[in-house]
Amino acid sequence: MLTVGQELYFVPTRSGTSPYSVTVKKVGRKWAELNDRHRIDIETLYADGGKYISPGRCWLSRAEYDAEIDRQAAWKELFVFMQNLYHAPNGVSESSIQMVLELLRGWVS
Repeated sequence: MLTVGQELYFVPTRSGTSPYSVTVKKVGRKWAELNDRHRIDIETLYADGGKYISPGRCWLSRAEYDAEIDRQAAWKELFVFMQNLYHAPNGVSESSIQMVLELLRGWVS
């Protein structure tokens, strides 16, 4: 839950624009107003773009944002690794593959 005075980390959608700290000025039922004239959805933390794409997203902290960047990089590394394997590696059992599939499917559903 957001609170007035809370500091957030705003990451603009447009490339070439640096992230920066913002402060919550007001919290409503759907939107929170920030000190930089943006308003964000209190659940998703995405900035309101009106009828256009969102101008950015807030994160609760820079550390949270950095952790997500690292998580996405690890996922991409896994994806590229798996994409280049045409056969199961020697020593990887069918039951191990099924366990991994079950784990990943549980997160997506």
